Amino acid sequence: MARISRKSLGSFYRTHQSSLYTFIMLAAERVLQMCIGLWIASHIARRFDHATFANWQIAMSLWLVFGTIGSISGERVLLPRICAEPPETMPRLWNTALAAKIISGLLTAVPLVLWCATMPDPTILQLALLWAVVLLIGQPVSLAVHELYAQENFRFPQIARIIGMFTRLGVVVWVMAVGGPVTWVVWGWIGEIGMLTILLCWRWIPQRRIHLGLVDWKLMFNLFAQGAALAVASSASVALSRIDRVTLGKTMPADVLSQYAAAMTLLEAAFAFGAMLAVVVGAKTLFKPGAINRNHHIGLALFAGGIAFCLTLVLDLIANPLMTAIYGAKYADSATYLRIAAGLLPLVFAQAILQAPLLIRATKTYHVTKAVTAFGLGAAVATLAAHHEMYTWISAGAYVGYLTLILFDLCELRRRSAEIYGTAASPAAEGAVTAASSPAATTSPTPAAAPVPAPAAATPASPASPGTPATPATEPHSNPT
Repeated sequence: MARISRKSLGSFYRTHQSSLYTFIMLAAERVLQMCIGLWIASHIARRFDHATFANWQIAMSLWLVFGTIGSISGERVLLPRICAEPPETMPRLWNTALAAKIISGLLTAVPLVLWCATMPDPTILQLALLWAVVLLIGQPVSLAVHELYAQENFRFPQIARIIGMFTRLGVVVWVMAVGGPVTWVVWGWIGEIGMLTILLCWRWIPQRRIHLGLVDWKLMFNLFAQGAALAVASSASVALSRIDRVTLGKTMPADVLSQYAAAMTLLEAAFAFGAMLAVVVGAKTLFKPGAINRNHHIGLALFAGGIAFCLTLVLDLIANPLMTAIYGAKYADSATYLRIAAGLLPLVFAQAILQAPLLIRATKTYHVTKAVTAFGLGAAVATLAAHHEMYTWISAGAYVGYLTLILFDLCELRRRSAEIYGTAASPAAEGAVTAASSPAATTSPTPAAAPVPAPAAATPASPASPGTPATPATEPHSNPT
């Protein structure tokens, strides 16, 4: 039996060696990003006062939300088109995609600046202006990453991102050494995008690939139409984990907001692993076309929630020394917010597994409705808690939001049980469907779901450091702190 087991493991390793290596390297990159992001966040918290750290968190959160809208859902729309496009028509698609990326960056940079201009502290506007520059110059980089993924070249973009991360870290270290203002810290991100542009896009001009005459405006409209709904859904998902900074920046006291943001920044690092877990599990079973096993799906969701629950218990035990070690003694009170919000982890992990089959089967309208409803309810609850100065319960908004996501997914999974699980609908549902359509419609075989790009291509496209939750799509160059 042991011999058979070793033989089976050896066969599994040989079959999936490339995928396992890619996942290990991506996981290592994710850990590196998390460490660099937490280092930068902790040094900003230590170097500046509570108000400055709160302003930094507000500006960065708004940059992430608007930047996600500007991504035009590259992994879900643009990358499949690049993979499927024949070589003879690729120049037209490539130039159109480049123009669409730049236009989307401009269209999201302007409202980002206008939104931050309404904030009471001018520092937020100064940060937003620099984040707008990051949005604009980062668009060609994301297209270069998609192009390399379509060629199944994952190693070079990863090496480039690691070099870019250390470029950012070097700039931030220099800013801290010379005692520069917090606005100078954003130049670390600008330097990172500049380095990525040099490494990933420097061949475009010598190869004369940029031709404005090849831009197809009808195709660009189609790209925007396909990606708009998914981009809004992704943006709402990002905003859900940052309700405090996105909606309450004007109303919460700076010291309270900074304490809460410090706890959530650490917690959001764990959210990113929930997204990675969903992709890895989904690659095996949940993203496959055709029916999946219902009990297996439920078991995976419970297993993911159980892992997250154990992590919640660990965070609850070490909250005080952990927050003090990372952010310093003046952020000791943030341990209370971390303990309360840590209960989100089981919800986030379980929801990531539950929604996996729906990512390729549900409609865009469903994704938008679900994300916007969850964010709206969560923002309302968080605003109500802040209005009554119940600051320790602001995370209740995030709880309501993620519970809403789970409720939506459970209802949609039940409605699509015949398609997803290959099981018959309940008698009540069958009666409703029979009354609305012909009997043949309820008994005919369900067509297989459309295939999606290889998950290995989707995972590296979201190198989110602490602060990026599990979303249907994220921007490849987003490196939040």
